[in-house]
Amino acid sequence: MSDSYFDAAGFLEVDLNNGCIRSRADDQLALVPWDVLATLNGNELLGAVAHAWGERHAKQLTAQSGGDLTTIDLSAISDHLGGTLATLGMGTLSVVIHGNALLFKAVARESSAPGYAKLLSGFIKGYLHILSPHEFAVPVLETTDAHVILFAGNANAAQTLQSYIGQGLSPLAAVERLNREVH
Repeated sequence: MSDSYFDAAGFLEVDLNNGCIRSRADDQLALVPWDVLATLNGNELLGAVAHAWGERHAKQLTAQSGGDLTTIDLSAISDHLGGTLATLGMGTLSVVIHGNALLFKAVARESSAPGYAKLLSGFIKGYLHILSPHEFAVPVLETTDAHVILFAGNANAAQTLQSYIGQGLSPLAAVERLNREVH
């Protein structure tokens, strides 16, 4: 991570004597196997929990910036989200602006595991909810064994992208088409 928005040193504290794991923000954490998490895949609770987690995490970034959201740029968001996911064993994350589209690409061995994409989508949606006054839809555009690509934008743009993908366009071709039609 290139700046001070994420520092892996001390991010997790493992206390074997008391059998607990805590984050720097004093959140108690638990390591959960993906196959256990997968049992929640079809459950709306997974999305709600992920959304709440994303909101809490974005509040940490907001606090680090002294409450001044104007100092938080795309690089800070990428480092903060990506560092957290990597530290928790959830893969790596890159945040990319493609034309007018905000895309998130998570690379992880578990990316095709049931529940992974839904957890990531809810987490990012909750995170953006704190950082922006705008409401974001965060649909999954593509899931493979190696990665998940998500879009963050307004509900109409998200629905249009999903429609293009349903018509057979690749996710990036759908984003390019949406960008052309917006201009």
